[in-house]
Amino acid sequence: MDWSAQLRSALPPPAHLAAAPSAADWTAAEAALGVTLPADYKQFLSDWGPAQIGAFFYTLSPGHPNRVVELVEKARYVTHALGTLKAHHPRTYTAPVFPEAGGFLAWGWTDNADYLGWMVTGTDPEEWPVTIWGEEDGAPEVFEGTNFGALLAGIVTGSIRPAAFPADLWDELPLTIEAPASERSAD
Repeated sequence: MDWSAQLRSALPPPAHLAAAPSAADWTAAEAALGVTLPADYKQFLSDWGPAQIGAFFYTLSPGHPNRVVELVEKARYVTHALGTLKAHHPRTYTAPVFPEAGGFLAWGWTDNADYLGWMVTGTDPEEWPVTIWGEEDGAPEVFEGTNFGALLAGIVTGSIRPAAFPADLWDELPLTIEAPASERSAD
Protein backbone atom coordinates (compact mmCIF):
# COMPACT_ATOMS: atom_id res chain seq x y z
CA MET A 1 0.00 0.00 0.00
CA ASP A 2 1.40 3.41 -0.91
CA TRP A 3 1.66 6.21 1.66
CA SER A 4 -1.40 8.08 0.39
CA ALA A 5 -3.66 5.01 0.54
CA GLN A 6 -2.29 4.13 3.99
CA LEU A 7 -2.89 7.65 5.27
CA ARG A 8 -6.36 7.85 3.65
CA SER A 9 -7.27 4.57 5.31
CA ALA A 10 -6.22 5.83 8.74
CA LEU A 11 -7.39 9.43 8.33
CA PRO A 12 -9.36 10.50 5.25
CA PRO A 13 -8.67 14.04 3.98
CA PRO A 14 -10.97 16.72 5.39
CA ALA A 15 -14.22 17.47 3.60
CA HIS A 16 -13.31 21.18 3.61
CA LEU A 17 -9.73 22.19 2.88
CA ALA A 18 -8.47 25.34 4.54
CA ALA A 19 -5.68 27.26 2.83
CA ALA A 20 -4.33 24.63 0.43
CA PRO A 21 -1.52 26.16 -1.64
CA SER A 22 -2.25 27.34 -5.17
CA ALA A 23 -0.10 26.67 -8.22
CA ALA A 24 1.23 30.21 -7.88
CA ASP A 25 2.16 29.54 -4.24
CA TRP A 26 4.19 26.47 -5.27
CA THR A 27 5.93 28.38 -8.07
CA ALA A 28 6.82 31.28 -5.78
CA ALA A 29 8.08 29.00 -2.99
CA GLU A 30 10.25 26.92 -5.30
CA ALA A 31 11.69 30.08 -6.88
CA ALA A 32 12.42 31.58 -3.44
CA LEU A 33 14.07 28.39 -2.18
CA GLY A 34 15.81 27.57 -5.47
CA VAL A 35 14.64 23.93 -5.48
CA THR A 36 11.76 21.85 -6.76
CA LEU A 37 9.84 20.39 -3.83
CA PRO A 38 8.90 16.68 -3.60
CA ALA A 39 5.65 15.55 -5.26
CA ASP A 40 4.38 13.68 -2.17
CA TYR A 41 4.68 16.85 -0.08
CA LYS A 42 2.70 18.75 -2.70
CA GLN A 43 0.10 15.98 -2.86
CA PHE A 44 -0.35 15.93 0.92
CA LEU A 45 -0.92 19.68 1.08
CA SER A 46 -3.30 19.52 -1.89
CA ASP A 47 -5.34 16.72 -0.29
CA TRP A 48 -5.11 17.45 3.46
CA GLY A 49 -3.94 21.07 3.53
CA PRO A 50 -1.58 22.47 6.15
CA ALA A 51 -2.00 20.29 9.20
CA GLN A 52 -1.44 19.83 12.90
CA ILE A 53 -0.73 16.12 13.40
CA GLY A 54 -1.22 14.29 16.67
CA ALA A 55 -1.76 17.67 18.33
CA PHE A 56 2.06 17.78 18.32
CA PHE A 57 3.61 18.69 14.98
CA TYR A 58 2.78 20.93 12.05
CA THR A 59 3.37 20.92 8.33
CA LEU A 60 4.44 24.12 6.64
CA SER A 61 2.66 25.37 3.52
CA PRO A 62 3.80 27.80 0.81
CA GLY A 63 1.88 31.05 0.56
CA HIS A 64 0.07 30.51 3.84
CA PRO A 65 -1.26 33.75 5.38
CA ASN A 66 -0.07 32.72 8.87
CA ARG A 67 3.68 33.39 8.99
CA VAL A 68 4.17 30.62 11.55
CA VAL A 69 2.96 28.03 9.02
CA GLU A 70 4.32 29.63 5.83
CA LEU A 71 6.96 27.39 4.24
CA VAL A 72 9.51 29.86 2.88
CA GLU A 73 9.53 32.15 5.90
CA LYS A 74 9.70 29.32 8.45
CA ALA A 75 12.32 27.40 6.43
CA ARG A 76 14.49 30.51 6.33
CA TYR A 77 14.04 30.98 10.08
CA VAL A 78 15.07 27.35 10.74
CA THR A 79 18.05 27.68 8.42
CA HIS A 80 19.18 30.79 10.30
CA ALA A 81 18.62 29.19 13.72
CA LEU A 82 20.49 25.99 12.87
CA GLY A 83 23.23 27.95 11.09
CA THR A 84 23.71 30.05 14.25
CA LEU A 85 23.95 26.91 16.38
CA LYS A 86 26.51 25.46 13.96
CA ALA A 87 28.56 28.67 14.09
CA HIS A 88 28.62 28.70 17.89
CA HIS A 89 28.94 24.94 18.44
CA PRO A 90 30.72 23.52 15.36
CA ARG A 91 31.78 20.28 17.07
CA THR A 92 28.21 19.51 18.14
CA TYR A 93 26.25 20.72 15.11
CA THR A 94 28.00 19.12 12.17
CA ALA A 95 25.18 18.34 9.70
CA PRO A 96 24.86 20.70 6.74
CA VAL A 97 22.01 23.20 6.68
CA PHE A 98 20.24 24.29 3.49
CA PRO A 99 21.37 25.80 1.16
CA GLU A 100 24.64 23.94 1.84
CA ALA A 101 25.04 20.81 -0.29
CA GLY A 102 23.09 17.99 1.32
CA GLY A 103 21.66 20.47 3.83
CA PHE A 104 18.59 20.29 6.03
CA LEU A 105 15.49 22.09 4.67
CA ALA A 106 12.51 22.34 7.03
CA TRP A 107 8.94 21.38 6.14
CA GLY A 108 7.56 21.21 9.69
CA TRP A 109 8.12 21.64 13.41
CA THR A 110 6.90 20.26 16.74
CA ASP A 111 5.62 21.76 19.96
CA ASN A 112 8.97 20.70 21.48
CA ALA A 113 10.92 22.87 18.99
CA ASP A 114 12.07 19.92 16.89
CA TYR A 115 12.28 20.46 13.13
CA LEU A 116 11.10 18.12 10.39
CA GLY A 117 12.61 18.39 6.94
CA TRP A 118 14.61 16.87 4.14
CA MET A 119 18.31 16.48 3.60
CA VAL A 120 18.55 18.11 0.16
CA THR A 121 20.91 15.60 -1.41
CA GLY A 122 21.25 15.79 -5.17
CA THR A 123 18.87 17.31 -7.68
CA ASP A 124 16.01 14.78 -7.48
CA PRO A 125 13.63 15.85 -4.69
CA GLU A 126 11.97 12.43 -4.76
CA GLU A 127 15.24 11.00 -3.41
CA TRP A 128 15.67 13.41 -0.51
CA PRO A 129 15.53 11.51 2.79
CA VAL A 130 13.24 12.94 5.44
CA THR A 131 14.84 14.04 8.65
CA ILE A 132 13.91 15.08 12.16
CA TRP A 133 16.26 17.42 13.95
CA GLY A 134 15.54 17.19 17.67
CA GLU A 135 15.75 20.42 19.62
CA GLU A 136 18.52 19.05 21.80
CA ASP A 137 20.28 17.03 19.11
CA GLY A 138 23.43 18.18 17.38
CA ALA A 139 22.63 16.04 14.36
CA PRO A 140 19.33 15.08 12.75
CA GLU A 141 17.78 11.61 12.66
CA VAL A 142 17.81 10.77 8.96
CA PHE A 143 15.30 8.27 7.57
CA GLU A 144 17.24 7.01 4.53
CA GLY A 145 15.02 5.69 1.77
CA THR A 146 11.92 7.26 3.34
CA ASN A 147 10.10 10.14 1.72
CA PHE A 148 7.73 12.72 3.20
CA GLY A 149 4.54 10.73 2.58
CA ALA A 150 5.90 7.45 3.95
CA LEU A 151 7.18 9.19 7.09
CA LEU A 152 3.86 10.92 7.68
CA ALA A 153 1.84 7.73 7.18
CA GLY A 154 4.26 5.83 9.44
CA ILE A 155 4.06 8.41 12.22
CA VAL A 156 0.25 8.62 12.03
CA THR A 157 -0.11 4.83 12.24
CA GLY A 158 2.70 4.36 14.77
CA SER A 159 4.96 2.24 12.57
CA ILE A 160 7.61 5.01 12.55
CA ARG A 161 8.46 6.59 15.89
CA PRO A 162 11.16 9.27 15.66
CA ALA A 163 13.54 9.37 18.62
CA ALA A 164 12.89 13.07 19.27
CA PHE A 165 9.14 12.52 19.67
CA PRO A 166 7.63 11.72 23.08
CA ALA A 167 6.69 8.04 23.51
CA ASP A 168 3.19 8.87 24.73
CA LEU A 169 2.38 10.50 21.38
CA TRP A 170 1.23 7.08 20.19
CA ASP A 171 -1.02 6.28 23.16
CA GLU A 172 -4.01 6.53 20.81
CA LEU A 173 -3.68 5.50 17.17
CA PRO A 174 -4.09 6.63 14.51
CA LEU A 175 -2.95 10.13 15.32
CA THR A 176 -5.32 12.92 14.41
CA ILE A 177 -4.84 15.39 11.58
CA GLU A 178 -6.46 18.80 11.87
CA ALA A 179 -6.05 22.21 10.31
CA PRO A 180 -3.74 24.39 12.41
CA ALA A 181 -5.67 26.03 15.27
CA SER A 182 -5.67 29.41 13.52
CA GLU A 183 -7.72 27.90 10.66
CA ARG A 184 -10.34 25.95 12.60
CA SER A 185 -13.71 27.56 12.71
CA ALA A 186 -15.31 28.17 16.10
CA ASP A 187 -18.17 25.69 16.48
